[in-house]
Amino acid sequence: MRPQESQDLDPNILAKAAKSASYGIGLQFTFRASTFLVNLFLVRYISKDVLGVVSVRLSLLYTTVFLLTSEPFIRAGLSKAEKRCWLQTVNLLWCSFPLGIFWALICGFVWMYVLEQPDSSIIPHYNTAVVCYSVSAIVEMLCLPLLVIAQLMMFVEAKAVIEGVALVVQCFVTITLVILVPDWGLITFSIAQLLYTFTVTTLYYGYFTRQLFRRRRDHTFPFKRFLEFLPSRLKDKPFIDNEQRGLLLSFAKQSFFKQILTEGEKYVMTVFNVLTFADQGVYNVVSNLGSLIVRIVFLPMEDGLYLFIAQNLQRGIPIKQQQKDQADLTGRVLAAVLRIRVLLGLVIATYGFSYSSLALEVLYGEKFSHGAGPQLLSWVSFYVLLVSVNGITEGFKNATMSQRQVDRYSRVMLCFSLAFLCSSLILTKYFGIIGFVLSNCINMCLRIFHSAYFIYQYFKDSSYQPVWSHFPSVAMAVSFFVALSFTASSEFLFGDKHHLKFQLIHVGVGFVCLLFNLLVFFISERPLIKFVYSLCYKDKDMDKKS
Repeated sequence: MRPQESQDLDPNILAKAAKSASYGIGLQFTFRASTFLVNLFLVRYISKDVLGVVSVRLSLLYTTVFLLTSEPFIRAGLSKAEKRCWLQTVNLLWCSFPLGIFWALICGFVWMYVLEQPDSSIIPHYNTAVVCYSVSAIVEMLCLPLLVIAQLMMFVEAKAVIEGVALVVQCFVTITLVILVPDWGLITFSIAQLLYTFTVTTLYYGYFTRQLFRRRRDHTFPFKRFLEFLPSRLKDKPFIDNEQRGLLLSFAKQSFFKQILTEGEKYVMTVFNVLTFADQGVYNVVSNLGSLIVRIVFLPMEDGLYLFIAQNLQRGIPIKQQQKDQADLTGRVLAAVLRIRVLLGLVIATYGFSYSSLALEVLYGEKFSHGAGPQLLSWVSFYVLLVSVNGITEGFKNATMSQRQVDRYSRVMLCFSLAFLCSSLILTKYFGIIGFVLSNCINMCLRIFHSAYFIYQYFKDSSYQPVWSHFPSVAMAVSFFVALSFTASSEFLFGDKHHLKFQLIHVGVGFVCLLFNLLVFFISERPLIKFVYSLCYKDKDMDKKS
């Protein structure tokens, strides 16, 4: 049987999406924690200059090639269709590979011959590293079709496990080479990056080979031969679905501007050379520490919610024309996830403000706990609060916009991009490295307001309005203000005293305040707790029935 038409998807999409998010959070925590510990080791053994080149210049090359190529194809491939033709979806996703080669060649040339190169006497093998990172982005394009198919078929554990194993391989190789051959510098990170992408690609192909063997008698599984995962011509249908092709072009324009907004500070550092490579290394270490919760918890939640919305609502269809039960459930889930994200963001902002200096000193030593590092981490903590809101609101918008709205939003993203670049150049001139975080905060506020207005308009004809439901209760807001007051006072009294006794007192104050926040949460947020519990209970029932 050729996988021409879609089979009916699992009717319990919400439970599957919640399970996907829980898998992602658990595995992301395990593997990201391992990566974080590895970075703690590397920071003490490599120079700030090498750290800056790897974490800013080379990682920016990889993400530019990979995200500009993959993002529009993933969004278009995951969009809900009345009757999905799997072969057309496979053909669409394979078009990303030649596009990835194009972007890799263009970006590789720019990185080697247009941008200012680091001093070869301090940071050798730069051009070799550029080639390796470009090749790694191309190799990862080979598994993009399987990645999207795994998400469409609700293989919830595949992405987290595969990427987690690849991260472990990358970390192990990096540490081994840094210890055995410390003079290799960028070559060490290039080899580790290549092994990461080869591991991801190999495991995806191995995973689907195993699925084909296990499901060879399963008539609901639309693929019967491995060749069906490769592009092929169709006799009675176009090579690519027309609706998906239109969405692809719209998302491609949006992805370009989103990449500028997401990695904007790195582009400013790379193109305009406003910071030295050493300062870039400091900025990356501090910002990564501040956004650790984003990568561990927030991203899996966003992926799970996007998957739920994209499969639950018809794109571009007004809420009153959607199925009422699905529309109401979507509104309630959106409001609950937003409320949870706001509460988590407030925790990070409240305690990040008062414990930035102590965290940097404990984790990275005096090399990062002095100077602009603590103040930078405090602002990053506030920025994470804004990211916690924007990730959900913008994800909902991307999952429900029509093609015309996506095109219109691409023009809005252009304005946001220009505003961000201008504000970055101005604020870094007056505030130095902290100016990047301030410009990111301004940009994030603009995006939140735009997405919140879209959500308000989308649900205005519905019985449920999630925009006004995501704010925490008055009791929770007061509890966070009290906690901020006490922890800030503790920071003023004990934070600058580098003695274990005073540091323990400072930590104890924060611990008591956090217990106070949790107590208020369990008292004032009972409806939210009951709703989340009902979703988890539903997920367990689904597992028992299956």
